Amino acid sequence: MSSTDSHHTYFRWVMLAGVSLLYCCFAMVHFSTSSLAALMIQDLNLSLSEMGNVMGAWPMAYILLSIPVGLLLDRFGIRYMLLLGIAAVAVSVYMRSTATNYEEMFFAILIFGIGAPFISVGVPKLVREWFAYEQRGIALGICISMTALGSILGLTLTHELIPLFDGSWRLTLKFYATICTLAALIWLLIIFHPLCRLNAKGKSEETMAEIFSACLQLLRTPTTQAILILGVGMFFYMHATINWLPKLIADSNFGLSVASAAYWASLPIFVGMLSAFIVPKFISKVGEIKILTILFLIACTSCLLMSTSISIIILFTALALVGVVRGAIPPVSVLLLMHLPGVTQKNIGAATGLFFAFGQIGGSMGPITFGYLAEESGGFDIPLYFLAGVCIVLALMSINIARRKEGKMDKFVE
Repeated sequence: MSSTDSHHTYFRWVMLAGVSLLYCCFAMVHFSTSSLAALMIQDLNLSLSEMGNVMGAWPMAYILLSIPVGLLLDRFGIRYMLLLGIAAVAVSVYMRSTATNYEEMFFAILIFGIGAPFISVGVPKLVREWFAYEQRGIALGICISMTALGSILGLTLTHELIPLFDGSWRLTLKFYATICTLAALIWLLIIFHPLCRLNAKGKSEETMAEIFSACLQLLRTPTTQAILILGVGMFFYMHATINWLPKLIADSNFGLSVASAAYWASLPIFVGMLSAFIVPKFISKVGEIKILTILFLIACTSCLLMSTSISIIILFTALALVGVVRGAIPPVSVLLLMHLPGVTQKNIGAATGLFFAFGQIGGSMGPITFGYLAEESGGFDIPLYFLAGVCIVLALMSINIARRKEGKMDKFVE
């Protein structure tokens, strides 16, 4: 191994640590909003519907911008695009801390939706650029684990910080804005390091039109279309469970308080941290499709167990299974997309942008559909059975994709 190769091997982990920090900040800011929702509603005199609109502002921007952001990442590289993403997140948090009405808060969170895709779409591109095939699973797993850590910090640290700032949620958000700014400065130091400038790919020689054309060509293949549909279903399951678990647990027959239910609902986050780190290690031996199929069957099992929880042990098991799925599905599915025929370093950003754009559509539909079915049926059994059915369909689709990969897969049009 040459000196340059040795330095590149060492510095790729520095790059991963830097982008993991950005991902952690992204998740921390996102989950801090739900923790502060009650205080924001009171101080800004917001109605529940207005707060719902505020919280839905960033996914709307995310869906619209994921594909354009992917094209920008492919055209201009990851270094400054990721810096732009974390800068937008920091600006968003600071603007929230100074908002005085509904319109200002809506716009502040909308800016978060502009910065978010640069980070979530940029991570797979960085992993593809800096890591060999055998290391990509563990690299993505580390990043996803950091998002889980950020989620935990956003949910728990927020309420610990508020008393330290004399009960001010505005000062708490300013503190988060400072953390995001420090993360941006650390990333700036990393990308200006000589080893980064030497090894990182800069501006692409291909034009935006050429990158977009390659993306459309990729979109025409049935396998890519199937994986995008899988993305819709994955996010449907994950967001439905994320949003409704606390209420579902509180309404169980075990006499748990709302506060206790919130703690129980955090169990999948902790399990997900381990799952995101461990499961991708097996990809090089087993393959993404087989692991995804198993994960969808586990997801189905978790729904059935939650619908028939006759003991606290069964509920605990169901929540642990939810954590396994929520932690492992994102890195495994992104790796599957990353290794599709026709996906290269030149268009991985656009391909990932497509995946997350479709995925977030499912993410928006999941909580809404689950809540509608719960209201119409007068309980959570019917929506859980429906969610289990979705998981079975996703498992069958995964098996079909596996058959294509074994010899019947559509060929990428040159």
